[in-house]
Amino acid sequence: MARSSDTKAQAGFALALPDNPLNGLANEHMHLREVCGHLDALADSDKAQPVLALSARAYIRGVLPNHARDEEEDLFPLLRRRAPDDKDLHCTLDRLSQDHRDIAAARPRVITILERLITDNAAPDAPEAVRLKCFADLERRHLLVENAVILPLARAYLNGRDLKRLRKRMQARRGVDDI
Repeated sequence: MARSSDTKAQAGFALALPDNPLNGLANEHMHLREVCGHLDALADSDKAQPVLALSARAYIRGVLPNHARDEEEDLFPLLRRRAPDDKDLHCTLDRLSQDHRDIAAARPRVITILERLITDNAAPDAPEAVRLKCFADLERRHLLVENAVILPLARAYLNGRDLKRLRKRMQARRGVDDI
């Protein structure tokens, strides 16, 4: 069940979704880099930082799952259809899909850590700090490939109808009508 801060994070993305959904995905990548910075700051600190923990939890629990679905269910299949013979692209998409599975598997534990930090107004212990850093590192590596390879190829391969469909699906996933 989404909490208030998660709902606000999700609504904020829906309101910020630009006409070109690829720009929306790029914006989310920027926000996710900020969240990775929050996770690093939490991991490196011996003091409680509940505001950072709340912000990271809201994004990871409220926005990140739909963002991954945007890519897995819509963007990646569109790219495969538009570039059926691009084996390098298909291989890269396969690696990114594995990243999504790894991230999804790690998410519950990261959320649990963040919830403990919030509830106990505490800093992470050493094993928790390692988990937060590992999650942030995985996300950063993933974003590097998406920003450097996938989004530029999507801009080249996808047509207006593809982008309109992608945007509508992203909006529907978030319960938002066309703005």
